Amino acid sequence: MSIFFNTYIKALACGLILLIINSFVLAQATPVDIKKLQNGEAVLRVGIIKDYPPFYIQTPEGEKGMSIDIFKEIVKKAGIKKFNFVLFNNISDMWSSFNDKKIDMAELGVDTPEYEKKAIFSIPYDTSGGEGYLYDKDNTILKNVDNLKYHQIGVLRGSYSQRYWLPEIAHVPPSSIKAFNSARELVTALHQKQVDVIVAHYTFLRYQQYLSKHKYVAVLVRPIKTGFIFQKENTALRNLFNQFLYSMWNDHSLYKIKSTYLNSLDIKHSRTLSHAKE
Repeated sequence: MSIFFNTYIKALACGLILLIINSFVLAQATPVDIKKLQNGEAVLRVGIIKDYPPFYIQTPEGEKGMSIDIFKEIVKKAGIKKFNFVLFNNISDMWSSFNDKKIDMAELGVDTPEYEKKAIFSIPYDTSGGEGYLYDKDNTILKNVDNLKYHQIGVLRGSYSQRYWLPEIAHVPPSSIKAFNSARELVTALHQKQVDVIVAHYTFLRYQQYLSKHKYVAVLVRPIKTGFIFQKENTALRNLFNQFLYSMWNDHSLYKIKSTYLNSLDIKHSRTLSHAKE
């Protein structure tokens, strides 16, 4: 009985060791092969938050938007032949897919300490946005950020707003925060007065203010740089994107793309990266 038991324990221990080794090997993700991307043998998988203008806009002619146009210009310059936009309703779903290595990179990367644990970032393609809130001044009195805690707040599920800024910086209790599964649901909730205010990326909020017939007020409360995010093993891909982002900052082609979307929103944005750092 003792011999049988000892053999069983040894076999179980060996099995556990093999399981740990296999899990470790699987965790060592392989970076994307840039040469294969450039000769068309591989497809670059890009995470996108849908219904999030002006970053991503779906039209009958196809996808467009500030992030989309910048991305397409970079892959064109880099000679990347194939890419696939993987659409997500919210940040939570996108991060789940990112953690499972189902996407190689994503647009609308907000460089924050929380996200730095999971990903690496490109240099910014925009510095004019950040954390903001939007409310209807006909229905809500909101004097400043400190007043947020006294209102019902809508956020996109899994967003930086929900996970960090509102509870940690604005000190808003969880009972005042309502998460929505898509950007469309989030905006609809404000239209229908399900919430008093929505908190999201300021540029997105200014776009909603621009479109709406309501007397919306958009407020920027924390400037945050926006760029692309990559799996940590994709350093070479990140560096390739940085190479062309630097070039586009310097020749002002980046400024021209952003002007298409930001000028109508009356958002001032930097012409060069050096100005953005000031």
